[in-house]
Amino acid sequence: MGYAFNLHQHGIQLLTSEARDSERKIQMKRMIGIVAMVTMIAAGGCVLERAEQDESRKAAAQFLGKDRTQITRIMGEPKEAVPMTDTGGEMLFYSYDGHHYVLETNPLGVVDSAVRTR
Repeated sequence: MGYAFNLHQHGIQLLTSEARDSERKIQMKRMIGIVAMVTMIAAGGCVLERAEQDESRKAAAQFLGKDRTQITRIMGEPKEAVPMTDTGGEMLFYSYDGHHYVLETNPLGVVDSAVRTR
């Protein structure tokens, strides 16, 4: 039967190999618990971020399918309008009702995608 010193406890204790194995099992359980907790926190953060993205899209969905003149009547002139050479449409940036919106129009001026950023 082998013996080892455990200097991590109060005072110095003489441990048998069975006690060492038991201590290793306890440490392993603690590590598994920590890893599980970190994994759950990370997964919760991903779920929360996904929920925020969905809420952002739902809040801006009311503008989908409207043309630029209808949007101007509702929200006023955009803070910035950036032509998109790849699609022929525009990216419109608005501040409206205490939120920021980014709307993307097609070449006909109809909103194809909309997101509330704040």
